[in-house]
Amino acid sequence: MSQHLGLIASDLATDVMPREGKTENREEERKVPKGPQSTPSPYHLGRSAWIAPFFPRSPGPGIEMPTARVTRRVHFSAGHRLHNPSFDEERNRETYGLCNRPNGHGHNYDLEVTVEGEIDPETGFVMDLKRLKALLGRSVLADLDHANLNLDVPWLDGIVPTTENLAVAIWGRLDGDLGPVRLVSIRLWETERNMVEYRGEQEPGGTND
Repeated sequence: MSQHLGLIASDLATDVMPREGKTENREEERKVPKGPQSTPSPYHLGRSAWIAPFFPRSPGPGIEMPTARVTRRVHFSAGHRLHNPSFDEERNRETYGLCNRPNGHGHNYDLEVTVEGEIDPETGFVMDLKRLKALLGRSVLADLDHANLNLDVPWLDGIVPTTENLAVAIWGRLDGDLGPVRLVSIRLWETERNMVEYRGEQEPGGTND
């Protein structure tokens, strides 16, 4: 029995003792190899950076916050007639077909608005979506929902209310009122199969992506 216990104690001692050539410095083992580095972001600084959204504080000097895009979708119903007064009746019918009927027709539109900006280090938001919702309600939906787009919307006066023209007009209602974030795209669904996307006027030689 004593011989058996001695063997067990010997095995335990072997497990506890450091093996030759192996470091016991666990902090050393966790070090990340150094190499070429870009400007640090909170996502490269470990757990301490991730507590920012829960314990508000300002980021340290030289730290760049990541950029992200967020989208808000809203819905409205409206009627319109596609008719260009500079065309004669025959050309209007040929161009717009059933959409040129004198009494018009309606759609249930879905509108997606996408904005882009840096993630705020204190809130964790690109933009408070409650603020975007309020802006859409005030500047777009209040005028468009259950309206006749040909007759009831002053900022569509003189415009043939196609989905393309409507998307561009909505952009104009929102652009410039978004604070530090940038308007990226307007996506307007007229039906389940027909959608228009507008990304603003591009700078010469550039894109808005």
